Amino acid sequence: MMDVSARSIWMMEEERRRFARDLHDGPVQVLANTSMRLDVLSRMLEVDSHMVEGEILRIRRRMGQAVIEIRQLIYDLQPVAIDAVGLTAALAALTHRLEEDWSMPITVVDEVNAGALLSPETGMMLYRAIQEAVTNAARHAQANYILVRLTHEAGTVHCEVVDDGTGFDPQAPRPGHYGLGTMKERLTLVGGTTSVDSTPEQGGTRIRFSVPVDHA
Repeated sequence: MMDVSARSIWMMEEERRRFARDLHDGPVQVLANTSMRLDVLSRMLEVDSHMVEGEILRIRRRMGQAVIEIRQLIYDLQPVAIDAVGLTAALAALTHRLEEDWSMPITVVDEVNAGALLSPETGMMLYRAIQEAVTNAARHAQANYILVRLTHEAGTVHCEVVDDGTGFDPQAPRPGHYGLGTMKERLTLVGGTTSVDSTPEQGGTRIRFSVPVDHA
């Protein structure tokens, strides 16, 4: 079993791989495709100018998506001062940004001011896990809403991230997708746990995070 320092190094390397993969599979692919479409567009101008307007709209949508994904990657790289702004405020800023990018309602209910019960380190790990869960739901679940609820019971802060999207099989291999493993590993470092309840047949996903209280 890896010790804490080895796990931290492993997680940093996983984050680097994820960033490189997301950049390559998202904005880089969009820009490469756009370059090819512009070549097509130049030829279309010579043949049928009426077809050009529709192609311009498609290119504009692709570029808009690339801008959103680049903005998300930049935001993910920025440090979040949980000890200064608090967990609830950090989550509010995160969900506000995602709502604007994805036009999806996201509700955060912090029933216990969870940040006051957690150290900055534990709060940061919980924040990053929630960030991964909410971002995945916004990008992939085709959901109509996302709910984040934080509660406290018997010395443990619990968080549920719930969406009404398409659902998935948590046990099925997902090549190129390491979000669930990263979330679990983050919380393991601070003594926390992660569970996922989702099926593609019924739809919807409920992800539960639990971390021990370590702040009076």
